[in-house]
Amino acid sequence: NEYFSDGITEELLNALTRIDGLQVTSRTSAFAFKGKNDDVREIAAQLNVDKVLKGSVRKAGNRVRITAQLINGADGYHIWSESYDRDMTDIFEVQDEISVIIANKLREDMAAMKKKEKKEKTRSRNITAYTYFLKGRHFWNKLTPADCRKAIEYFELAIAIEPNYAQAYAMRAAAYSYLGSSGQMLPDRAFEIVQKDADKALELDSRSAEGHIARASAYLFYEWKWRKAYDELQQAIQLNPSAVEAFELLGFYHIIMGEKLKAVKVLEDAEQLDPMSPAIILSLGSMYMFADRYDDAIVQAGKLLDVYPKMRVAIELKAWATGSKGNWEGALKLFEDVHRLTGHPLKGLLGMGVVYGILGEREKALEIIRKIEQRQAEDPDTVLDGDLAGVWFGLGDYDKTFYYLNRCIDKRMGPVNYFLEYPIFRELKKDPRYEDLKRRIGVETIVV
Repeated sequence: NEYFSDGITEELLNALTRIDGLQVTSRTSAFAFKGKNDDVREIAAQLNVDKVLKGSVRKAGNRVRITAQLINGADGYHIWSESYDRDMTDIFEVQDEISVIIANKLREDMAAMKKKEKKEKTRSRNITAYTYFLKGRHFWNKLTPADCRKAIEYFELAIAIEPNYAQAYAMRAAAYSYLGSSGQMLPDRAFEIVQKDADKALELDSRSAEGHIARASAYLFYEWKWRKAYDELQQAIQLNPSAVEAFELLGFYHIIMGEKLKAVKVLEDAEQLDPMSPAIILSLGSMYMFADRYDDAIVQAGKLLDVYPKMRVAIELKAWATGSKGNWEGALKLFEDVHRLTGHPLKGLLGMGVVYGILGEREKALEIIRKIEQRQAEDPDTVLDGDLAGVWFGLGDYDKTFYYLNRCIDKRMGPVNYFLEYPIFRELKKDPRYEDLKRRIGVETIVV
């Protein structure tokens, strides 16, 4: 029942976020302490918060017991504690009840704090749909392609029962955006669903930050409507200042616009809001890479690897930073670890292929290309043109590099837009075909 406990926590986070004047640390930073016995005062110091809400959920049959304690971060003293025994059908009222009690307690310290009038219009009231939604969120938060597809299955079950479930539409849109922008699914198929689901979520609830983020992802990664992407992200942040997913996309928006310092600033601010978030730590590391701050990128990768030693994306970040500093032999060892951790002979090959080319090991690089082409043939729903462009670049064949980059654009493969700004591909900017690529994606027309 861990998914249910996690879901209650997220619902309380969302409820508290809707209280004027209250800043609430985001899900990932809070969840970093789940199941641990750290001193509350230390947790408060690490997250830079005044109060900590601590609790547990026990579920048996159709009954649930929720315990909650509001604790002062400075000295660890309890401000308030309560237990709730309810039928599952009352769970939504319990969530609202707990958030109101906490709000009232906090008003004693913050007189200006008050509950916002606008609440979510379409939060499910069907316990079965809600349970499916929580299971979907549980798998979504694992951030792997396989778990993402599992999450979609649960969001669809929730929507089938509750057709007006705005949150479920928004989260399904986010999941398909991930698949479409990462090459795990053909972009045109994925973003057709993203666009429809984002529109539906916002039709049902115009104040859904997740809906605006999903719509922004379609503008950013598929439609390439840059100004609209920026406006949607700003609206999402205004609705929910703790929606760190918006900051991630905003950082990549600034990279595409060539505004590297702004991108770094956005993600540094996001890390202040959510210091324990793996996604934010990783994204800030990527922004440091774009800004040629390779040592800082390695530090960010180290933060993740200290906690998640087998996190492939963190190892990749460290590898690119290591190579960009001139140590491509060291980078190759890291990329070999990435490939090994995929557990698949045809996956996780991009970094190895690029480095083989840079180190002059042409036959090994060509073998990587053959394997990537084999995977593309075996799984035609994937898009691997960006990987092929990278390996051919490592080999110094710019004709094939630009051929595959143009194929990415033909397929509306969104990440090509910031792929072009990655430091190791700086030599491409000296080729006149680079400007042709930029014109094809319309970046030169942007004024912000």
